[in-house]
Amino acid sequence: MERQHPGQGGKKLCCVLLAGSLLWSGGLPAYAAGPAGGSNSFAQTLRMAEPGEYFYTQLNENEKAVYDSILSQVEELAKDPLDPSGVQVVIPKDSGYSITGKPIFAVFRDHPEIFWVDSSKLVWAEGNPRQDAEGNDIFVLSCMSGESFFYPGFTPENLPQYRADLNAKVAEIKANVPATAVDTVAKLRYLNDWIALHNVYNDAGLSASNFSRCAASGLLCQYH
Repeated sequence: MERQHPGQGGKKLCCVLLAGSLLWSGGLPAYAAGPAGGSNSFAQTLRMAEPGEYFYTQLNENEKAVYDSILSQVEELAKDPLDPSGVQVVIPKDSGYSITGKPIFAVFRDHPEIFWVDSSKLVWAEGNPRQDAEGNDIFVLSCMSGESFFYPGFTPENLPQYRADLNAKVAEIKANVPATAVDTVAKLRYLNDWIALHNVYNDAGLSASNFSRCAASGLLCQYH
């Protein structure tokens, strides 16, 4: 089978990371399989889109199920920068769904808190799908040409500290939102002003106090 690629490119800047994390406050969504027989949708997601999940809203039900399945296995993507095969998606037999790279693209656009993953390096592995004993198709993530899918500078060993630093910074900013900012617009103005006053362009990678100039626009785009 030919490799499928989400088609995204370019360098991910830590501006988007902070922006999305400020607005995404839920846990990982559940993947709920639905009845496949006689339906064009092999699964139904039992949730509404979280704040910042714009690309999720652009997917059909089958794609949303793949999106949720990838997202529920995100910790597998923190273990080995050369092997994302811990992420596996099961497509029920006779569903009629042909998997694409679109859900991969959507997950990492919507969730910049998964900042270490360069999703342009992720594809569905060659030879997909394989089948389980019940005849369901199993798709496995792979790296393009054996390349690392971690952005430069991140390793399984230093990721916990970077993630903790990010969460602490987000918590600090949110805790300082003025009590007078009682509606969405007022909160957006505060967050926009904070980023404009504190950001520093940082092309080298993530730092808890360094954010790109595109941070404000990235933040605003998370509201839809």
